Amino acid sequence: MTQKLFKTILLSLVFSTVSLYAQEGFSDIFGVDKTEEKPLETNDTVTFDISGNVGCIQDFFFDKELSSERIARPFASLNIHASAPSVQAKMDLRIKDIGDFSIAELYLRGFFSFGYFDSGFIKKEWGKGDGVHVIDPLNPLDQSAGISSDLNEMKKAEFMLAWNQYLGENALLEIVYKPFYTPLITSTEGRWVIADISLFPDIQPPPNTKDWKYTQLATRLSGSFLRIDAGLLYYYGYFSEPGAQIITKFTGSNPMDPADYTTSTHWTYTKAQLVGAEAVGVLGPFTLRGEMGYWFSEDRTGTIEHLYNDRLVWLGGIDYLLGSNFFISVQEYGHYIMNYTNATAQDVNRGLSYKNQASLNNLILAIEGTFFNEQLKLRLSGLTLLGTKGYVLMPEISWFVTDNWEIALKGKLFDGEKAGNNPYYAWKNNDSLSLLVSFTF
Repeated sequence: MTQKLFKTILLSLVFSTVSLYAQEGFSDIFGVDKTEEKPLETNDTVTFDISGNVGCIQDFFFDKELSSERIARPFASLNIHASAPSVQAKMDLRIKDIGDFSIAELYLRGFFSFGYFDSGFIKKEWGKGDGVHVIDPLNPLDQSAGISSDLNEMKKAEFMLAWNQYLGENALLEIVYKPFYTPLITSTEGRWVIADISLFPDIQPPPNTKDWKYTQLATRLSGSFLRIDAGLLYYYGYFSEPGAQIITKFTGSNPMDPADYTTSTHWTYTKAQLVGAEAVGVLGPFTLRGEMGYWFSEDRTGTIEHLYNDRLVWLGGIDYLLGSNFFISVQEYGHYIMNYTNATAQDVNRGLSYKNQASLNNLILAIEGTFFNEQLKLRLSGLTLLGTKGYVLMPEISWFVTDNWEIALKGKLFDGEKAGNNPYYAWKNNDSLSLLVSFTF
């Protein structure tokens, strides 16, 4: 493989990994802290709750001049929740653009005296980070349209079976079975493309991961004591980042003739196990949160170039609430790649580093305030890859005209240098300003 091709693959991998953690941060961390979903109250009759929204987004891109691309995107959502004695059903439908229809979630929940059982296409969020997580492996992220300000919109619902067992009044044991696997989703063309896959030699179709051999299992024990929420989790499955293996075969009669060799690209997925811990606690106006995890790879020695090595991941953050209208959040997260010392230029782990270092650290800052009886909300959020000139800034102003109508201006500013696998270089020309008008019902 040429040096240019390897750099392309590595850029794709590093952006995918940073985005995996960072994009999750572009959701809740820049908004209101989400609490874990709890079962709704059941009753003796069948009830329906229908809600949703409809609106339009006008995107103005500024590649190099004001006359750059403009895109209008109508959107809508319809959420239907049905509740009967001991059973609930949820269906969330989404329209992100004309012709872009999807089922965001679709599942049934059955209640028992000792817990509840979920079955269907579900989005789960594990971890105590403020939106950004490093131990949240169950749902892949869809980055084919770039960065969204809503984690739930970026997550792809996966079919799973989940048993939730009550342990006393303050603890919950979750056991999840996923029969299939979906890797991180990125764009292969257009302005949000990360790598030019046409540079890859003879790209083979990706493996069919909708197969029983990609089965995954996970369990999580979470609970509350004093003013602390904590949890432990285990996941058996795969890294979300795909790998690329270049295979050269001798197909001729003359070993000295390059024409007698064929080279092809094969996508690979690394089996792995994750053991993690999480905690969040309140101390006066401060909220302290953290996550720690260790990925055990099938390539424990780090000698197979197309498989990922063991990886240590972490997150630490602090939130400060000033009164009831002003919020500041700072979080640092990253990873350390084990057995990285002998990584070659062809090693997929090179794509997870910056300037060929085993560790990668990111810093997220979010500042938010509401004014005029919460009718006006101002928010500035940003993420930077420490040690580089790469960053993304996301300023936002929202005006809640009534309880149902919202008008918002949202900006996205990217920058980054090309050297050292800087992930923000790929989208550095995608600065944009978006006007959103939404009606909620």
